[in-house]
Amino acid sequence: MLELAQSYSVDKWMEPAFRSLVKHHLSNPDTTNTMRLGLCRFAGLAKLRELILNTRLSLAFSGKQFFAKSMLCHDSNQCRRSWETIYWIRVSSKILHPDKPAPLEDIPSLVASWTDYPGICHLCYEASTQKVSSLPEATFVEEERLTRITVDKIMEMQKAFL
Repeated sequence: MLELAQSYSVDKWMEPAFRSLVKHHLSNPDTTNTMRLGLCRFAGLAKLRELILNTRLSLAFSGKQFFAKSMLCHDSNQCRRSWETIYWIRVSSKILHPDKPAPLEDIPSLVASWTDYPGICHLCYEASTQKVSSLPEATFVEEERLTRITVDKIMEMQKAFL
């Protein structure tokens, strides 16, 4: 799609093409596609993928930070350990999935959807769920923000070459 957009100078096709490249095609780049894309654009998209991965890893390993103990809990250490394990299995594994990663903005709903939470008392689960849902929206839209900035810069660079 990018080649068509570039060949026919259709700007509105370029942004979706770059977004698609970020999500799918940069994991196994070959020389031909890299040369077609151009080294500057490829480097920008590769850097974006690295930033996105770092953001995802940061949120995947944040289970401990998202735990909130209840003052009425009888064993908050047990609740915290269980929270970290369940968060890793039910949230982290989804946002780090190699083929179809869950959108980061789904994290609060993934946590809220737990119908069972073995080893976590109901009070700690509620406090932790509230903590996750009250985090600033920017926490979960960083990937989109980074993508928008990078694609905008690549588009500016593209126009400068024309």
